[in-house]
Amino acid sequence: MTKLKRGMLNSDKKGLSPIIATLLLVAVVVTLSAIVFIWAGRFIPEVISKQGMPAEQACENLVLSATFEGGKVIITNSGNIPAYGISLFAKSRGRSERFDLEGSVMAGTSREFSSGIDEDGNTKSLRFDGPESMEIIPGILGEGETGKKVYKCEKIIVPVTIQ
Repeated sequence: MTKLKRGMLNSDKKGLSPIIATLLLVAVVVTLSAIVFIWAGRFIPEVISKQGMPAEQACENLVLSATFEGGKVIITNSGNIPAYGISLFAKSRGRSERFDLEGSVMAGTSREFSSGIDEDGNTKSLRFDGPESMEIIPGILGEGETGKKVYKCEKIIVPVTIQ
């Protein structure tokens, strides 16, 4: 047993110096911190503004009304900012469908929509057999950190008058 101990004490193997170990530890911590920061950044929403105010506040300037007649949705914008990225929700025969309407409704104008893009990405006619109810949720085009972005004004739900 003494020979074994003596052999271990006379070993030429050396460990890491404390300075190198500390530098490696710091490098690992910095790398992990950067990874967590980048990962967590995806959960922070981008700030979108319109006319110098937050998008949520700008949505209050939308004043919309809508009617459905003969397979067409007519949206009137009486507000002072254009409506973009409008989604139409229609309930017919117990089924709910969502359509994204292409284009915009400029301030002070009306626009007809006869088709929309469904949830599968297909363009479909807006002809329904006796729709029970319809509503639209508008969006606005604002400025984000990476350019122009559509912001959905989810607090504004506009009922569609069915004629």
